[in-house]
Amino acid sequence: MFSPATTNSTPAANTRNARRRPRPTSSENIALQPKAKRQRSSLHENTFVVPDAAPEMQEVKAKKPAPGVARHESIAEPQGTIRRDLTVRGKKPKTTERTGKGDGSTVLTSNDVYTVSRLPALPDRLQSTTTGRQYGAIYSDSGYALALTTTHAIVWPYALNTTTPETFTFALPYPAKHTSEHLPLGSLVSASASTPEPGLVVVMPSSGKITYWESIASAATLDLIQQPRHGVELTISGLLHGEVVIQILNAESAGFLLSFSSGRLAYMSVRDGQGRPAISVQFLRGTSGAGNGGIFGSIRNALSSSSWRGDLAAARAGPSLKPGERDIVSASSKGRLQAWSLHRGGHNTLEAEGDIRELIVDELKRTDKSLESLDLESFEVLDFSFAPQASDREDSTALTYRDDNGTELLMLTSLGGHGICHYALVQVFLRQREIIVSNVHHLRSYSTPVSRTSTSKPRLYLPKPGVAAFVVFDRAVVVTSMVNEPESPDQQLRAGTNYFEDVVDFRTDAGVEITGSGLEEPHTPSHGTEDSRSRRHKAKFPAVVLLVKGGGIIRIATTDPKKFTAGEAPQVTAKSKLDQAVFFGILENNPLSFAGRPEIQFSPEEVGQAALQLSHEVLSSTTAHIPSIPASIEHNLRVRAQALHSLATHIKKMNVELDRLTKWKLLWDAEKLNGAKGAWSNYDTLISSKPAGQKRSLWNDIVECLHEEYKLMPSKEFGEVDRVRHYFIHDIHRFEMVVPWAFQAVKLRYEESELVQHKIVELLSEANDLLIGALAGAYNFRTENLALYGLQGEDVQNGILMQNYNDIPEPWTCKLYTADNAKRQTDLAIGIVRQYWPPAAGENQPDPDVVDKIRTECPEMLDLACRSTTEKYRWYLGQEDKKRHSQGLQMQHAYFKVREGQIYNLSEIGLVDEGIELAEKHRVFDTLVPLIVEEIQRTNEAIAETESAPDGDATDLKARVARLQAQVEGYYDLFGMEWAKSLYSYYIKEGELFALLSDNDTHQKYLTAFLRSKKEYAKVSWINEVTQEKDYHRAAAELLDLGLHRERDLWSKKVQLSIGKLARLAGQAASGLRVAEGGEEMRETEAQLEVIRIQGLVHKHVRGAVKGAIDDTAERQLALEVYDNPSLRGKTALATVLHEKLGWLLEHKAMGALDVVDLLTLLGPDSRGEGGGCWGGGVPLCAFGAECCWTDGGGGVEVGGAGRVEEVYVEG
Repeated sequence: MFSPATTNSTPAANTRNARRRPRPTSSENIALQPKAKRQRSSLHENTFVVPDAAPEMQEVKAKKPAPGVARHESIAEPQGTIRRDLTVRGKKPKTTERTGKGDGSTVLTSNDVYTVSRLPALPDRLQSTTTGRQYGAIYSDSGYALALTTTHAIVWPYALNTTTPETFTFALPYPAKHTSEHLPLGSLVSASASTPEPGLVVVMPSSGKITYWESIASAATLDLIQQPRHGVELTISGLLHGEVVIQILNAESAGFLLSFSSGRLAYMSVRDGQGRPAISVQFLRGTSGAGNGGIFGSIRNALSSSSWRGDLAAARAGPSLKPGERDIVSASSKGRLQAWSLHRGGHNTLEAEGDIRELIVDELKRTDKSLESLDLESFEVLDFSFAPQASDREDSTALTYRDDNGTELLMLTSLGGHGICHYALVQVFLRQREIIVSNVHHLRSYSTPVSRTSTSKPRLYLPKPGVAAFVVFDRAVVVTSMVNEPESPDQQLRAGTNYFEDVVDFRTDAGVEITGSGLEEPHTPSHGTEDSRSRRHKAKFPAVVLLVKGGGIIRIATTDPKKFTAGEAPQVTAKSKLDQAVFFGILENNPLSFAGRPEIQFSPEEVGQAALQLSHEVLSSTTAHIPSIPASIEHNLRVRAQALHSLATHIKKMNVELDRLTKWKLLWDAEKLNGAKGAWSNYDTLISSKPAGQKRSLWNDIVECLHEEYKLMPSKEFGEVDRVRHYFIHDIHRFEMVVPWAFQAVKLRYEESELVQHKIVELLSEANDLLIGALAGAYNFRTENLALYGLQGEDVQNGILMQNYNDIPEPWTCKLYTADNAKRQTDLAIGIVRQYWPPAAGENQPDPDVVDKIRTECPEMLDLACRSTTEKYRWYLGQEDKKRHSQGLQMQHAYFKVREGQIYNLSEIGLVDEGIELAEKHRVFDTLVPLIVEEIQRTNEAIAETESAPDGDATDLKARVARLQAQVEGYYDLFGMEWAKSLYSYYIKEGELFALLSDNDTHQKYLTAFLRSKKEYAKVSWINEVTQEKDYHRAAAELLDLGLHRERDLWSKKVQLSIGKLARLAGQAASGLRVAEGGEEMRETEAQLEVIRIQGLVHKHVRGAVKGAIDDTAERQLALEVYDNPSLRGKTALATVLHEKLGWLLEHKAMGALDVVDLLTLLGPDSRGEGGGCWGGGVPLCAFGAECCWTDGGGGVEVGGAGRVEEVYVEG
């Protein structure tokens, strides 16, 4: 392995043999010669063996000689040299060359570095099996895959573009008795000269039984027709108690190597020296030799049975550099290495061995200080790989198989503790006298401990050119670049992670498990004898191929290895992980998991920015995962909407708390796309209904009118001639610019052309489609998906945020002129319908169907206009800027004034029910009440009219009234006091006091609360207090307060005070309490009633003088003429007072005591001379319970003492 001197053969012996394999003599064999010539690998393996090296081997034979089992002498028999012309490969059939051009694979995920795909070729037997244990392997050189169960072996070409590959399935001759036994081990064997298919060797681990089939095709055929045993068999002798075979290593053309659980190794050959099928097994044992000291110790001690005990981690074969010779390295789990040179026929040489555990652990802890506390005993070697050959490198940083430093290995190690494992790839150089541990590549993205119950062990693959490694676990594959890492943690912190590392995770459910694997390497010119063999499958990229139970054949390929070494290394970013989860997580039956590794974490800010970037790419069709030139816009929009939904779902599963602004922006993006779906659906339906040659629509005008700043210009070079399609593909992220242009385009067409009215109606119909499709889709989507975007805590009603607008930008659904133009477009639609509905026949009249369509759309458009306007003024009110806040108040006030009339107008175009529903939705109770009350009244009138007809049937009308009344009843529970207040205010406004006071007893609490809410309702409230609440004190208080302080009508005041007095007495009687002397309130009431009585007497006296007056003005004039006071001439102020008080008297306005005194003082004598004195025998002037004022005939006034009641007469 390390030097030609260490072997027992010479260069000449390696290239020449004394004997040649006999040529076939039969005509049948002669006919097969051209085919055998192309199978150069088989010829090489069967025509060359190394010189005799039998003394170094221990041969294990079957107890009974079996046909085809070679004896020791025949194995060591020298052979002839290889003919050069046999290594020339004939041209393959053209169909075989096409195999790799289109593999028919399904991409499961991809990024800038690697692609994961599922190959179609999988036997039905494996597709239908997701339970049970199985073991597998991939052989990329031959293009076959092998799967083994406890009872069967299955071989098939895995890389073909077919879902039904040719499958070779046959029963094993010695199946396991129990499903818990060790799974069989097997390996494909290079094809012989007589067949293009490879052979198969299977080892039963526990019993040691070995079976070899020279051709899988013949084995499967004979098994199908139930022929007797057709393979060569052998049972390994000399197995220790409990010893089992744990690995079979294909080291062709030298042979095979068996690894045992005891740590022993054995050489196995399946052909004799003549190339005929024959099995032989020989345990490797050491001999004396050089190397008595140094790091490796004594070779003799190393080869003793006591020096190599324990768990064997792996044994690997290096590249084949000479015919019939392979370098073999084995490693125990504790880090002990053995290096062998193995030759065909069994000759072997132990080149070196040593313990590298402490060296590696020291280097691990030196390069990562966080590992210093971990125990040495937790160290474990899991697998290793030879570096590629030097000529296969593409960059100086790639690992190399052999150079001046010795043989280079890459080892997969683990160091465990605290429930996790720290994995690392360690670069190890094997030399004659020493082992050098070089670079350490820590795996940061995966720390799950190895499952001891899994079928397959962790595997490490380092395909050419050696710049990327694949670490395969039972449910994950780590893909990492092999560039040099900074030496110290400080340097790592300063330089950052300068290598790529990512994890392809598989689902933990559904029985998904990696049961086998193998690598694929790009085909390069041959460098050794193995490369000169015929390749059935040619790989394009470095890859690892997995046999996944429950997942099929999975290939993970690095599509551009140069990225690892060219410039800055690619990195795993939040954006790349989101891309994978969003675009591939939705694939049906995808065995991959995109939940994310706990070791790979991103900050909420990184995730938020990545999500926004991805969302924008989806809206603008700039992502590589969605075609930018779709065949169907509807399908394209649906796919993009699904991508945004997957994005939100994945972020929610990540449990990442994004900031509020990011959540709203993501939701708004999804709203735009959903609104675009609705708009496109309406547009597509319209265009489909138009005849050929008349496909132009309002959308064309809108897109053409938009400024170039708000749209991406189409490129005719790429066939982008349909501007509307182009807009829906590339400009949805600017969708808020289109919505207000719906009305603007109609307006421009109307102003700039002489379109007839019916054309304007058609344009308006299209504008309605756009507005409804965009805004309705957006608001509905927002309402339904708040929780998906983490906004379930937001106060949102009807799709509108109720508050907390201060830290978010203006929503796109009310931005710019969207709200204003939505209102204008709604007004125009209602106006058009009022003008043309019911439809009338005539020239240039609009299509009745179009008019009716607009009519039925009016409620929804009005709803959208209300929502957009409400959202707009709320956003302005939520801003800290005083100017914007003031603008919001103005918008709110104007909106409240307009919306009531707009909703009520729906009743004028036959949409009462829609108007009621809309008023209810937006809680416009001042409109809701008249709509539903008037509709009940109209329906009752219709019932009366229908019943008056001879054959009238009012059943439906009565049912409608019942429904409307039930709806009214439901509003009390739904809206409570808000509804009751508007209803009762309407009753008062319309004078429907009976309807007010006769409301259902179940609503008494609302009625009482309403009547008590304002003093103005006291005239009605006292009735409710007496009749319903039985609260006489409150009724008295309301009436007395009204009569004493606010009532101006004389009759009303008298009634209010009288009833109030009565209610007070009733209340006192009911409560058993009685206030002495009636209290101050009662005394004042008595005094007011007395003044009212006197005012009545005065009015009665004066009324006789004005009986002939025709109106109020004439009454006043006549009264002044009759009771003119000559002493007031020249005294304007007093004359004005007399004029005013006399007017009050005649108008029955309640007057105070002093007002009556003023009137009686200033009135003159009766000019008619009737009744003797001026009052015809005297009139009491005043009778008060407080102070008494009186006047004599001379007009003087005297004031009596307080509390004195007197009657004062004015003498004539």
